[in-house]
Amino acid sequence: MAGKMYFKKWEPVSYIRKVMEVIALRDDDEGFRILLKADEAKTLKIQFKGAVSYRNTDEMYLHNDLKNCEGKWPLWTVQDSEYLEWYRNNQPFDEQAESSCKIIHYFILTPNDCVEILSNTEPDVEWLY
Repeated sequence: MAGKMYFKKWEPVSYIRKVMEVIALRDDDEGFRILLKADEAKTLKIQFKGAVSYRNTDEMYLHNDLKNCEGKWPLWTVQDSEYLEWYRNNQPFDEQAESSCKIIHYFILTPNDCVEILSNTEPDVEWLY
């Protein structure tokens, strides 16, 4: 079982606002991507080509420990993740070893959504004009 989850601030680009909103979630042949925005700010696009699993939870259902991150920063990576442990434990035995060792748990927290992504590659992150 995973220990206490540890959240590490993730800052893939400059000028990220402390509070951002999810304006779109898309999963298609280009991969899984999230569009985030803060008021008049440009749109931040985070595109995962290696997403193996993702989930979106309404923020109101989050555990209090996770709510403590809210408003401080929207983008995180998670160590000792229960979600990643669940994923690894539910893979066929022959696929567990090497491929699941490289997976990173990304955690995006907004006032209304908590989007979690397990990915075996780093996402492409860019500001859209």
